[in-house]
Amino acid sequence: MVPLKPNNLSDKIFNVSFDTEYTQDLEKRDGTLEQLPKLIFDQQLCSKCEAVNHLCPDCVQYGKGVHEFWQETVGNFVDYLRQSRHLTEKIYVI
Repeated sequence: MVPLKPNNLSDKIFNVSFDTEYTQDLEKRDGTLEQLPKLIFDQQLCSKCEAVNHLCPDCVQYGKGVHEFWQETVGNFVDYLRQSRHLTEKIYVI
C-alpha cells in the first residue's frame, strides 16, 4: 500500500485503532465459559499527525491520543466513537 502524499491528505480524517482483551470467568448453566470484554484500548491518529509520521500523545485537533475503557467497555467505546467531532469528515475504526 502506497502512503498518501501530504498534499493529498484531508486534515479532517480521524483514525482509531483498537484492541480488546477478554475474560472467561463467567460459567454458564451448560458448563461452558462465556467470553466477555474486559478492556478496550484505543489509539487515535489524525491525518495531520500521520502526515508527519508521528503519533501525537495529545493531538491539537482531537485531544488525548490513547483511551482505555474498563467499565461497560463496548458501550463506552461506542459512545466515544459517536461523539461529535466538528473538524471530522470521516472516521476510520480498525
